[in-house]
Amino acid sequence: MTFGWKQPDQLDIKGAFLYGSLNKEIYMKLPSGCEESGLCACLNQSIYGLKQSPRQWHRKLTRFLTLLGFKSAKFNPCVFIYVDKQLVVAICMDDLTLCRPDGPDRENFKTSLKKEFELSDLRPLN
Repeated sequence: MTFGWKQPDQLDIKGAFLYGSLNKEIYMKLPSGCEESGLCACLNQSIYGLKQSPRQWHRKLTRFLTLLGFKSAKFNPCVFIYVDKQLVVAICMDDLTLCRPDGPDRENFKTSLKKEFELSDLRPLN
């Protein structure tokens, strides 16, 4: 029995860790070919390879989902639930799994997500 729920959709946020904001100054050596003696780079935003990147990305996505009306599940901070619209989003790094019943709320959520982040809709989860 499915209770009107469709198969979950899989969504991939492209370059997810690049969306994170840094809350302190982080410096790095310039890449080879760009070096100048005595100079280094001060990062304005998160990049891949930083220890802080996954946390900053999760904070950014959490803020976005909270503004849409989702609440973090008490049993797992990577699961967000929008009770009124019967939407459930599970986060695994830069992939989202969207569980929902039939209806327009699924597409409305995807549209909101696409306005904020570059997104690949991988359709039904296998």
